Amino acid sequence: MSYILLHLLSLVFSLDPESLMTFSEVCTYHGYGFEAHNVTTSDGYILTLYHIPGKKVFLIVKGKPVVFLQHGLLNLADTWIMNDLAPAFMFSDAGFDVWLGNSRGFYHSLGHIKWNYKTHPQYWQFTW
Repeated sequence: MSYILLHLLSLVFSLDPESLMTFSEVCTYHGYGFEAHNVTTSDGYILTLYHIPGKKVFLIVKGKPVVFLQHGLLNLADTWIMNDLAPAFMFSDAGFDVWLGNSRGFYHSLGHIKWNYKTHPQYWQFTW
């Protein structure tokens, strides 16, 4: 086996296990509940909101204060659950009902009621 292939394999196996997980898998890995909710905007875009109601080992408390985390430009909601000091998990542990947004046109929110983002240029005719 070539040195380059061995080096690539060592990189793959040295990755943080979370680097290959989906949003829901990362939440589960850390013991948090997870929900995905699709919301359709008035102009037809289908956005996916994520909800972290709390740790699975605790009863879910209704009426907690809500915190909504929205990623910045060229980013994803995944930003809020990365690393050991993940803000979404910290807010959850502090007693908040955590919701995370995903902007239109980004990986988790590519839907539209009539346009496909790959084949319809109209899909991209929006503004923030």
